[in-house]
Amino acid sequence: MIKNIIARRYSSALLEIIKKDDLIHFENEVSALQTILKDEPEIEEFLISPIVEDRHKTEIIGLLVKGFDASEVLQNFLNVLVDKERIFFIADILKELISKIHKELGIFDFELKTAHEVDEETHENIKKFISKYVDGKIIFKHTIDQNIRGGFLAYNDEMAINASIRNNLDALKREF
Repeated sequence: MIKNIIARRYSSALLEIIKKDDLIHFENEVSALQTILKDEPEIEEFLISPIVEDRHKTEIIGLLVKGFDASEVLQNFLNVLVDKERIFFIADILKELISKIHKELGIFDFELKTAHEVDEETHENIKKFISKYVDGKIIFKHTIDQNIRGGFLAYNDEMAINASIRNNLDALKREF
């Protein structure tokens, strides 16, 4: 709970200084940082470690952002997280940043669950179905869930669409 509040506050504060025209570029920077932290978990472990001195964390941040040519704004933001002892929440803050940027750009991120892998045509059909409920670009993070017999589940923080066979059968049962 507290990490969500902190992530929302810090991401909102940062986005206040980013111009709308720079959002796509800034999203790319944040995504690149997320990828680095995901691919190299020891970097995040180093940054969030309470026994590592702040000056060492700041040095690593400097090298890190230099490595993928990030903006000074992102570097300064990461340094503020270190100074305010909030670097521990970096993964949550970056995730919230992406979410807020997408909201500003009219992009909707959905978790998509299906029983098996689906082809591109099926993805597009699901996007068309969901576009009845949202106005903007739709991006899926697709996972396979063996508990779904057929159909799909699509959800995000604001909406859930249950188009699974089980849900449709339950709806029919309720009608009769």
